[in-house]
Amino acid sequence: VIEQLCDRVVWLERGQVKMDDIPQRVLSGYLDSQEQRILEAAGKVEAEGSQDLWVTGVDTLDAEGKERDWFAPDEDIVVRVRYATKGVVERPHFVVSISDGQGGSPLIIASMLVDSAAPSQVEGVGEMLCHFRSVPLRQRAYLIWGEVYDADRTRLLVNWQRLGSFRVVDETIDAGQIDDIMAGRSPR
Repeated sequence: VIEQLCDRVVWLERGQVKMDDIPQRVLSGYLDSQEQRILEAAGKVEAEGSQDLWVTGVDTLDAEGKERDWFAPDEDIVVRVRYATKGVVERPHFVVSISDGQGGSPLIIASMLVDSAAPSQVEGVGEMLCHFRSVPLRQRAYLIWGEVYDADRTRLLVNWQRLGSFRVVDETIDAGQIDDIMAGRSPR
Protein backbone atom coordinates (compact mmCIF):
# COMPACT_ATOMS: atom_id res chain seq x y z
CA VAL A 1 0.00 0.00 0.00
CA ILE A 2 2.84 2.39 0.85
CA GLU A 3 4.45 1.76 -2.55
CA GLN A 4 1.17 2.59 -4.29
CA LEU A 5 0.31 5.69 -2.27
CA CYS A 6 3.72 7.31 -1.75
CA ASP A 7 6.48 8.54 -4.04
CA ARG A 8 8.93 9.08 -1.14
CA VAL A 9 9.44 7.31 2.18
CA VAL A 10 11.53 8.29 5.19
CA TRP A 11 12.63 5.53 7.56
CA LEU A 12 13.18 6.84 11.07
CA GLU A 13 14.88 4.82 13.75
CA ARG A 14 15.37 6.15 17.30
CA GLY A 15 14.73 9.68 16.08
CA GLN A 16 17.32 9.52 13.29
CA VAL A 17 16.76 9.36 9.52
CA LYS A 18 17.97 5.91 8.52
CA MET A 19 16.94 6.18 4.86
CA ASP A 20 15.12 8.67 2.60
CA ASP A 21 14.36 7.39 -0.92
CA ILE A 22 11.72 5.89 -3.19
CA PRO A 23 9.32 3.50 -1.39
CA GLN A 24 10.67 0.30 -2.96
CA ARG A 25 14.22 0.94 -1.75
CA VAL A 26 13.30 2.10 1.74
CA LEU A 27 10.78 -0.70 2.33
CA SER A 28 13.24 -3.30 1.06
CA GLY A 29 16.00 -1.95 3.30
CA TYR A 30 13.66 -1.79 6.30
CA LEU A 31 12.36 -5.35 5.84
CA ASP A 32 15.88 -6.69 5.36
CA SER A 33 16.95 -4.88 8.52
CA GLN A 34 14.10 -6.41 10.51
CA GLU A 35 14.88 -9.91 9.23
CA GLN A 36 18.55 -9.39 10.09
CA ARG A 37 17.59 -8.46 13.64
CA ILE A 38 15.54 -11.65 13.93
CA LEU A 39 18.45 -13.76 12.65
CA GLU A 40 20.95 -12.03 14.95
CA ALA A 41 18.65 -12.46 17.94
CA ALA A 42 18.47 -16.18 17.20
CA GLY A 43 22.28 -16.30 17.08
CA LYS A 44 24.42 -18.48 14.92
CA VAL A 45 24.04 -22.13 15.81
CA GLU A 46 27.17 -23.98 16.80
CA ALA A 47 27.21 -27.05 14.60
CA GLU A 48 27.69 -30.28 16.47
CA GLY A 49 29.01 -33.47 15.01
CA SER A 50 30.00 -36.99 15.83
CA GLN A 51 33.35 -37.93 17.25
CA ASP A 52 34.54 -38.48 13.67
CA LEU A 53 33.51 -35.28 11.84
CA TRP A 54 32.07 -31.93 12.87
CA VAL A 55 31.18 -28.69 11.11
CA THR A 56 33.39 -25.77 12.17
CA GLY A 57 31.65 -23.02 10.18
CA VAL A 58 29.49 -22.08 7.22
CA ASP A 59 29.86 -19.07 4.89
CA THR A 60 27.99 -17.82 1.83
CA LEU A 61 29.97 -16.66 -1.20
CA ASP A 62 29.10 -15.04 -4.50
CA ALA A 63 29.98 -16.66 -7.84
CA GLU A 64 33.47 -15.08 -7.72
CA GLY A 65 34.18 -16.56 -4.27
CA LYS A 66 33.76 -13.34 -2.24
CA GLU A 67 32.15 -13.81 1.19
CA ARG A 68 28.74 -12.11 1.41
CA ASP A 69 25.62 -12.46 3.50
CA TRP A 70 23.28 -10.83 0.94
CA PHE A 71 22.38 -11.67 -2.67
CA ALA A 72 20.10 -10.36 -5.40
CA PRO A 73 17.21 -12.50 -6.68
CA ASP A 74 18.37 -15.11 -9.24
CA GLU A 75 22.02 -14.68 -8.25
CA ASP A 76 24.37 -17.65 -7.75
CA ILE A 77 24.96 -18.54 -4.10
CA VAL A 78 27.83 -20.74 -2.96
CA VAL A 79 27.60 -22.31 0.50
CA ARG A 80 30.97 -23.20 2.01
CA VAL A 81 30.85 -25.77 4.81
CA ARG A 82 34.07 -25.96 6.80
CA TYR A 83 34.70 -29.16 8.72
CA ALA A 84 37.26 -30.97 10.83
CA THR A 85 37.77 -34.69 11.38
CA LYS A 86 39.40 -36.93 13.91
CA GLY A 87 41.33 -39.25 11.63
CA VAL A 88 40.21 -40.43 8.20
CA VAL A 89 36.48 -40.38 7.38
CA GLU A 90 35.50 -42.52 4.38
CA ARG A 91 32.99 -41.11 1.86
CA PRO A 92 31.10 -38.55 3.98
CA HIS A 93 27.84 -37.48 2.32
CA PHE A 94 27.01 -33.79 2.90
CA VAL A 95 23.44 -32.47 2.59
CA VAL A 96 22.81 -28.71 2.42
CA SER A 97 19.45 -26.97 2.17
CA ILE A 98 17.98 -23.49 2.12
CA SER A 99 14.73 -22.64 3.89
CA ASP A 100 12.97 -19.36 4.49
CA GLY A 101 13.56 -17.51 7.75
CA GLN A 102 10.15 -18.59 9.03
CA GLY A 103 11.41 -22.11 9.76
CA GLY A 104 9.45 -23.75 6.98
CA SER A 105 10.30 -26.79 4.90
CA PRO A 106 13.44 -26.72 2.76
CA LEU A 107 13.04 -24.76 -0.47
CA ILE A 108 16.22 -26.14 -2.08
CA ILE A 109 18.25 -29.23 -1.17
CA ALA A 110 21.63 -30.36 -2.50
CA SER A 111 22.67 -33.83 -1.45
CA MET A 112 25.66 -36.06 -2.11
CA LEU A 113 23.28 -38.90 -1.25
CA VAL A 114 21.50 -38.17 -4.53
CA ASP A 115 24.35 -37.18 -6.86
CA SER A 116 26.91 -39.70 -5.50
CA ALA A 117 29.61 -36.99 -5.53
CA ALA A 118 30.94 -37.67 -2.03
CA PRO A 119 34.74 -37.46 -1.70
CA SER A 120 36.45 -40.84 -1.30
CA GLN A 121 37.79 -39.71 2.06
CA VAL A 122 38.47 -36.61 4.14
CA GLU A 123 40.95 -36.04 6.92
CA GLY A 124 41.81 -33.10 9.15
CA VAL A 125 40.48 -29.65 8.29
CA GLY A 126 38.73 -29.00 4.98
CA GLU A 127 35.77 -27.46 3.23
CA MET A 128 32.95 -28.51 0.96
CA LEU A 129 31.43 -26.07 -1.56
CA CYS A 130 27.81 -26.28 -2.69
CA HIS A 131 26.99 -24.05 -5.69
CA PHE A 132 23.32 -23.07 -6.11
CA ARG A 133 22.96 -21.49 -9.57
CA SER A 134 20.53 -18.65 -10.36
CA VAL A 135 18.57 -19.17 -7.17
CA PRO A 136 15.00 -17.88 -7.68
CA LEU A 137 14.45 -16.54 -4.15
CA ARG A 138 12.37 -13.54 -3.08
CA GLN A 139 13.61 -10.67 -0.93
CA ARG A 140 13.83 -11.94 2.67
CA ALA A 141 16.08 -13.79 5.10
CA TYR A 142 16.94 -17.46 4.52
CA LEU A 143 18.48 -20.16 6.69
CA ILE A 144 21.07 -22.76 5.71
CA TRP A 145 20.51 -26.24 7.14
CA GLY A 146 22.63 -29.34 6.77
CA GLU A 147 23.71 -32.79 7.87
CA VAL A 148 26.45 -35.29 7.05
CA TYR A 149 26.07 -39.08 6.67
CA ASP A 150 28.75 -41.73 6.88
CA ALA A 151 29.95 -43.88 3.95
CA ASP A 152 27.17 -46.48 4.06
CA ARG A 153 24.54 -43.76 4.63
CA THR A 154 23.21 -45.36 7.82
CA ARG A 155 24.72 -43.14 10.50
CA LEU A 156 24.59 -39.38 10.87
CA LEU A 157 27.97 -37.79 11.46
CA VAL A 158 26.36 -34.34 11.79
CA ASN A 159 22.68 -34.12 12.77
CA TRP A 160 20.23 -32.02 10.74
CA GLN A 161 20.65 -28.48 12.06
CA ARG A 162 20.71 -24.80 11.24
CA LEU A 163 24.19 -23.83 10.05
CA GLY A 164 23.91 -20.21 8.92
CA SER A 165 21.86 -17.54 7.19
CA PHE A 166 21.83 -14.97 4.37
CA ARG A 167 19.46 -12.44 2.81
CA VAL A 168 18.09 -11.79 -0.65
CA VAL A 169 17.75 -8.03 -1.21
CA ASP A 170 16.43 -5.59 -3.78
CA GLU A 171 18.69 -5.83 -6.83
CA THR A 172 18.15 -2.14 -7.68
CA ILE A 173 20.12 -1.06 -4.60
CA ASP A 174 23.86 -0.97 -5.24
CA ALA A 175 26.36 -2.96 -3.14
CA GLY A 176 27.59 0.10 -1.23
CA GLN A 177 24.05 1.01 -0.18
CA ILE A 178 23.35 -2.59 0.93
CA ASP A 179 26.55 -2.66 2.99
CA ASP A 180 25.53 0.65 4.62
CA ILE A 181 22.01 -0.60 5.41
CA MET A 182 23.31 -3.85 6.88
CA ALA A 183 25.81 -1.93 9.02
CA GLY A 184 23.06 0.38 10.30
CA ARG A 185 24.36 3.50 8.50
CA SER A 186 22.41 5.83 6.26
CA PRO A 187 22.87 4.74 2.63
CA ARG A 188 25.17 6.80 0.38
